[in-house]
Amino acid sequence: FSLQVDITTVMAAIDMLALVGPSTGATDGFRGIKAVSAPTTTTVVPVGQWYFNNIAPKPDPSTQDDAQDIDGSEGDSAAFVVANPDTYIKTLNTDPMKWRDQDHYAMLGLKDIRLKASQEHIEYAYKKQTMWNHPDKKSRGDWTDADRETADGFFTCIKKAYEILSDVTNRRLYDSIDVTEEDDIVPEKTKVPAKFYKNFGKAFKRNERWLIADEIPQLGDDNATGDEVNAFYEFWYAAESWREFGYHDEEHAADNDSREQKRWIEKKNKAARKRKQKEEKARMLRLIDNAIACDPRIRRIREEKKQAKLRKEQERLDAIAKEKEDKARRAQEEADAAAAAEKAEREKGKAEKEAAKRAKKAFVKACRRNKLVQNEYEDDPSTMPTMTEEMVDALKQAMPTATLQGWCKMIQDDAEQGPKQVEVACIAELTKMGKLQADADGADGAGGADDEWTQEEQDLLEKALKEVDRPGKTVEMYLKAIAATIPNKSAAQVLRRLKTLKQKSGAGGAQPTAAPVAPSAWTEEEDLVLIKAASKVFPPGTMPTEVGDRWSQIAHYVHIHAHTAWLRTAKEVTAKVKEAQDVAKGLQKKKEHHDDFETFQRHKDAGKDKSDLPRPKGK
Repeated sequence: FSLQVDITTVMAAIDMLALVGPSTGATDGFRGIKAVSAPTTTTVVPVGQWYFNNIAPKPDPSTQDDAQDIDGSEGDSAAFVVANPDTYIKTLNTDPMKWRDQDHYAMLGLKDIRLKASQEHIEYAYKKQTMWNHPDKKSRGDWTDADRETADGFFTCIKKAYEILSDVTNRRLYDSIDVTEEDDIVPEKTKVPAKFYKNFGKAFKRNERWLIADEIPQLGDDNATGDEVNAFYEFWYAAESWREFGYHDEEHAADNDSREQKRWIEKKNKAARKRKQKEEKARMLRLIDNAIACDPRIRRIREEKKQAKLRKEQERLDAIAKEKEDKARRAQEEADAAAAAEKAEREKGKAEKEAAKRAKKAFVKACRRNKLVQNEYEDDPSTMPTMTEEMVDALKQAMPTATLQGWCKMIQDDAEQGPKQVEVACIAELTKMGKLQADADGADGAGGADDEWTQEEQDLLEKALKEVDRPGKTVEMYLKAIAATIPNKSAAQVLRRLKTLKQKSGAGGAQPTAAPVAPSAWTEEEDLVLIKAASKVFPPGTMPTEVGDRWSQIAHYVHIHAHTAWLRTAKEVTAKVKEAQDVAKGLQKKKEHHDDFETFQRHKDAGKDKSDLPRPKGK
């Protein structure tokens, strides 16, 4: 074995030990070194304490850090090498019979690194303790008999410690119970976040050594995310522990020769280990449960989940409310649209009805104004049109509004040919409707065999026209009365004969009959119709029409509704209206005088002064 000394180290040491010369002001009596010899190579015998210290394995950085974290040591070789054997021996329990209660790591000088000690550490420590405490050294003169006996037992304990720690199974059993009182304590629950991180952080750190895992997540701090917190607790719930509880078995099967006794001992030890294993599992679960119960991050996560759930529920309720609102809005819109459509349809129908009503009314008026409808009190039956009031009513009820409006427009646009065209169209429609009888086909003067008149029948006709009274009779009644005087002839045949004679005589020819002259005296029915026509039907301001002015219209109205055979003139109507007005004024004046007289009579009977009585009007 050769030891090469670094020249730089040697020169530095010489500079430190060199004495200061006289030139530096040193005290007399000191002598400086003038020269230093060159370094040489020296052979060293591999024996002694310093040799073993030099070859001792150095702990790796991880071991140093762990040793420093656990016990505050620096983690170098001095952390597991005993420097003073004598003092060390006297401070330990060296009774070989109580080896189960001994600190095996302390026996080998590894009490500072303990669980972190590698197999090389154990081998080195055992060799060192063997060299220091071998029984052959008991012959030192300064040892007493008690010291020798203690050293003997201590050496036995060293071998037992090495025997246990060098075996993987036995060392695991010992490491499982090699704890302090603080290691198995489960921190109490706390609501203070700082205490939680401090107390439970240390507790989880202490219990990490029992876990079978390559990477162990840390508790973290308040900045940890929800996934990290969940991963941490899920890991600890699922983690497996290698901790076993067979080191303190009350009895060992190997100490008995009986097979039955060994089985009984093994069964008893197994039950005890199972009970302790169950207690350990409950302790770990209690540690995790307590941590979860007071972890402020769990409360925060739960609150966030609760708020998220509430938000989700609120969103669901809002969606349902919105859907209901949209559904109600759509239903309301549909109802409004239906109501609007119904209203529009109703208004359309109403407008159509009003238009139809106006068209019907205008059609009837146009027919009457243009003499397209029969007048049952027509003076000259030979000039009476084909259509009756019933036929006009049937047409206005059956024909479309557009057709009626077209007929009215046709009459309005062409006052000469329009009425004739409308009459032809109306007769065609009445024929389709079956409103015209077969005997009405002779309205145009073309009849059948029944329309052949003999000279005798013609004479009877002329005689009847002179003898039959017309006043008070309708056209139908008048024609029937004439037909009654002619054998085998009906009123319709009489009418067709009169029209035929009218056409043959020409438009300006003589009339078969003369229009009756109105009597000077008005009938009671005429008076009533006149009052209604002048006051309500044709009030002052009535516009003139084809019939004439207001008085002419009143005269025709009285003629039609009073059922007279004569037609009053406008002059007669004016005189009669004036007369009626004078009579009404006289009656009003008479009534006023009568009322005044009655008032006078009542006051007279009551005895009042005549000066207080009301004076009659006009005096």
